[in-house]
Amino acid sequence: MFSNTYKGHQGDKLKFLTEGLLQAGKSLGFFSRSDAAELMNMANIEVFGQIIEEHENHKKNVKKPLIDDDSDFFNIPAYERPKESAVKNVVLV
Repeated sequence: MFSNTYKGHQGDKLKFLTEGLLQAGKSLGFFSRSDAAELMNMANIEVFGQIIEEHENHKKNVKKPLIDDDSDFFNIPAYERPKESAVKNVVLV
């Protein structure tokens, strides 16, 4: 699901299937809610290099100049604009 999102393929069907699979796993006792959250964060790190919360904050920060109508931000060439670097190859213990 995250790989498709990263590639720009927005598919609600796959999102809903994934959510259903996780809900079924929790209901059947295969894993807990925290296990499911950890699994989702690990998948998000693998694709985006950030946990879900960091990725959501990054998306909000990217949209902030548009919402605030910050024309000064757009006067800076794109290659010089500040970027948040994603941490790749994170090892979870």
